[in-house]
Amino acid sequence: MFCKNCGTELKPDSVFCHNCGYKVTEAAQTTQATQTAAPAQPVAVPMQVQVTIPQDPGKGLGIASLVLGILSLALGIFCSCFASCLGAILPLIGGVLGIILGAKGLNVSKKAGFSNVCAKVGLILSIVGTAVTVLFTAFFFLVSILETAEEFGTDSYI
Repeated sequence: MFCKNCGTELKPDSVFCHNCGYKVTEAAQTTQATQTAAPAQPVAVPMQVQVTIPQDPGKGLGIASLVLGILSLALGIFCSCFASCLGAILPLIGGVLGIILGAKGLNVSKKAGFSNVCAKVGLILSIVGTAVTVLFTAFFFLVSILETAEEFGTDSYI
């Protein structure tokens, strides 16, 4: 608390200013009492934090490669066994597209700093599906040639 007349700092229980003798009023004492009261508690202000999780840009390509890899493997086995050589075109196209999309998905993900497991698995399945389709088609094509040769009674086709 300070004297209103001369500005000298006063003791809290002073009635008169010890410098100029000015009478300290009750209003100044009550103001001092409210000022020395317990300090106000800080008010907590809620913070809103926005977290952005980076997304893998090659994720869609990896999933497409995985689906095409699975389809090329399944259709490659089925079409090669039960259809003609023309039936193997669909799994071959799916396998080649799966290889392209898987390689592109891996490349895009690697550049962005991600590891795309779907693209890796899709690429592997597409390669295996394409290889199985080619091998099974070649095998069943040779079997059909041998069966045709036996029907005609000659082995001169081989």
